[in-house]
Amino acid sequence: GKLPADNPIPWRHDSALSDCVPGGWYDAGDHVKFGLPFGAATHVLLWSLHAFKDGYQKANALDGPAGAYAMIKWATDYMLAAYNPGNHELVAQIGDGDADHAYWGPPSGMTMNRPCFKLGPGKPGAELYGEWAASLAAGYLVFKDKGDTAYANRMLDSAKSMYEFGKQNQGVYVHSVPNVDRFYGSDNFKDELCLGGIWLYMATGNQGYLNDAKSFYESGGSWAFNWGTKKV
Repeated sequence: GKLPADNPIPWRHDSALSDCVPGGWYDAGDHVKFGLPFGAATHVLLWSLHAFKDGYQKANALDGPAGAYAMIKWATDYMLAAYNPGNHELVAQIGDGDADHAYWGPPSGMTMNRPCFKLGPGKPGAELYGEWAASLAAGYLVFKDKGDTAYANRMLDSAKSMYEFGKQNQGVYVHSVPNVDRFYGSDNFKDELCLGGIWLYMATGNQGYLNDAKSFYESGGSWAFNWGTKKV
């Protein structure tokens, strides 16, 4: 996207300005914007900021252009821009994994086509709606605590809308975005809907969200908490 004037990384430049939604984060060492691992990373960072704000403060890493607030707002700004609450479309991926892997260079030098893959009516992807809802609900708590209530409320409104659509339109996103399957495939959405319900309950106190989370909970663990599974 268009980097801010106070960008703290001097060797980074504007890139992918023609994306259907500029901004956000590239994946790993690549230049695709994959929605599920992006959502997972955003959620964990917001969780850490909510739970360990004092640690960021002691490390002098909370404010300023290189601070946690500015860093995470770059991600939540993208989420808000990539979701249309009117028709519930959510941009799940920008870029083609195979075309991207054929390019070796800085993101500012990309010239390949960067397709835009969306979820929405008839194209379910409940794990993304749940993960992003969890992120924005956590973001609501973080920015409400910061004192930015207008921005916090925007995130909470979008989180509620995302979660409700994901809950009512269940299904894994690989069927809607086949291109992602070899890179970040998914075979379950209940853990992300559980996560979204938990954070929305924390943000609102609405018992219905906690009841939802309990209904989506599945016992058993996995080898690790990661982008694809929230069961530990």
